[in-house]
Amino acid sequence: MLAKSGRVVVIGSRGAVEINPRAAMGRDASVLGMMLGNATRQDLEGIHAALVAGLENKTLRPVINRKTPSPKPPARTSCDAIGRSRKDRADS
Repeated sequence: MLAKSGRVVVIGSRGAVEINPRAAMGRDASVLGMMLGNATRQDLEGIHAALVAGLENKTLRPVINRKTPSPKPPARTSCDAIGRSRKDRADS
């Protein structure tokens, strides 16, 4: 599934991720880990602008595997769960 010289980016995972290194080496792939909590306000603004531009010009085409109905919004966000506000995270 991964193209030659492709990239796998793990974003904010709290669990284990299993990757086959031989498969990655055979494709000259890169595996990166990132946490949005480490992003500065400037980083977040750049990420947001790039996502909006990519969605508008159709260079980003999200694949939706399944839709799950939600009867109500979640009671807490991940920021709430760790006791930080979005503003605090963006100012880091």
